[in-house]
Amino acid sequence: MKKLFVSAALCAFSFAAHAVPVQYDFSYDTGKGILSGSLMGELQSDKNTILIRSLPDFAKFNGVAGPALPNVFSVFILFGGDPATLPARTTLDGSFQDFYALDRPFSGPGGSAPDGFALLAGIKGFPLNNLYGGGPSFGNTDGGSQRVYSAANWSIEPAGAVPEPGSLLLTGLALACLAFDRRRLLA
Repeated sequence: MKKLFVSAALCAFSFAAHAVPVQYDFSYDTGKGILSGSLMGELQSDKNTILIRSLPDFAKFNGVAGPALPNVFSVFILFGGDPATLPARTTLDGSFQDFYALDRPFSGPGGSAPDGFALLAGIKGFPLNNLYGGGPSFGNTDGGSQRVYSAANWSIEPAGAVPEPGSLLLTGLALACLAFDRRRLLA
């Protein structure tokens, strides 16, 4: 029996090490309107930080869907950072924001600016600390001004009221391991 529990625990632990992206619904009151949408991300061990992988749906500003935003990255990518080691991040409590969401990559000097938005906050030593900025579809209708970000205006929670897919997967795998070990012990 002890072998059965050890085997199930090892099986569950091996799958717990692999974070599974979860969909989160977010909203932010910019003072000029409500920015809302969903993102796919992985909650980190601090139970507050989310590594953002993508924005699967169209983000909205005041209920109007903007363009698709397939380019989601950390602000530090603009300074030569590697997207693989610097994913976009947010926090559940809104204290840290480091993500740009754009309809296309920046086109370089003299090129047209992409549409999208940026949320920046809690980044020590960065000159744009605590700012919200939006493109034409996301509230930047006054010639490119940026507004001060407020964590009190941020809201994010897992989409729907169902358990996280990672939790369901982990539970299912643990039960499968238990059933397999039990069958082996009875044989």
